[in-house]
Amino acid sequence: MVIEFVVAILTVVVAFLVFLVLRLAAVIAAQEYLRSPTRLPEGTSLPSFSGRWLSNGRAVSSSALAGQSAVLLFLSPECDDCRMRVRQLTQLYPAIRNAGVALWIVSANSRKRMTAFLHGTPLLDHVVLVSASARRALNPRNAAPFYLFADHRQTVLASDFIGDENWLSFVGQVQQEDVETAPVAMAG
Repeated sequence: MVIEFVVAILTVVVAFLVFLVLRLAAVIAAQEYLRSPTRLPEGTSLPSFSGRWLSNGRAVSSSALAGQSAVLLFLSPECDDCRMRVRQLTQLYPAIRNAGVALWIVSANSRKRMTAFLHGTPLLDHVVLVSASARRALNPRNAAPFYLFADHRQTVLASDFIGDENWLSFVGQVQQEDVETAPVAMAG
């Protein structure tokens, strides 16, 4: 009876110690997360990365962006704000395309989840599936809905949450360019 009581007490103590170790690990991880940069510094080179197009499974790398301006989007099916932004991004897509800006939606989510998330939108053809570490290299806090602008030399111009002043400026620019390049109807 005494042995059973001692074993029960030791079991409780060990369980409590395991709980404390796991809690300490979570606190340390949270502190490391808070010390990590929120985004890539402007003027730095876009980190090299590779992945596969969701639409056809073909391999692709960041080198394919050389020579063109690009907007990389980070969206997640689990993000309520991302789900609300899909409609806006779908409406903005023709202006982005007409402005000659490469649009890549960089995701570490599964093929199935991203397909269901963007089903029926032209955005689906612009999803690049990458590893979680590649996504984190581009978006250190794994934030969503997040963007990253890069120029034709693959230099980071800006990055932050979709909807900030840089994003709104980009939207205004591509929409203005889209209006200016629209064909003018001939008077008859």
